[in-house]
Amino acid sequence: MSKQTVLVVDDSSGDRLVIRRAFERTRRDVKLVELIDGEELVNYIERKIPFKDMVLYPEPDLILLDINMRRLDGIQALKLLRSKEKYAKVPVVMLTTSSREQDINQSYEYGGTDYITKPENFKDFMQAISDVCNYLDPSDHAVSA
Repeated sequence: MSKQTVLVVDDSSGDRLVIRRAFERTRRDVKLVELIDGEELVNYIERKIPFKDMVLYPEPDLILLDINMRRLDGIQALKLLRSKEKYAKVPVVMLTTSSREQDINQSYEYGGTDYITKPENFKDFMQAISDVCNYLDPSDHAVSA
């Protein structure tokens, strides 16, 4: 079985590093693909350059999506993602610093699977990443070609 692919979409290099380290600690054999904003996510799912190579950039099994990003924010990216039938069942977890009720409501309204406010310490971050790993089971959410 090939590695499952997790897209981490976050404009903060520090947060991407913490997420990467937390995944390493879970010992899950996943391929993490880091994207810097919603626009890059759209380019990825639409297979635009440089994301044409399906071996280097496989279809995602899980997407972790920040909300507050430049160019295209997480809510807009989520709406675009869910408008594509191919990605209707891929779990999308909003992992963000925002605890605004409007962001939470919109995330679920537009098809977010879960909403997690980024923890402030690494131990809690580890628990959050461990929890989102539950979405990586071989259920029916895989992308079909």
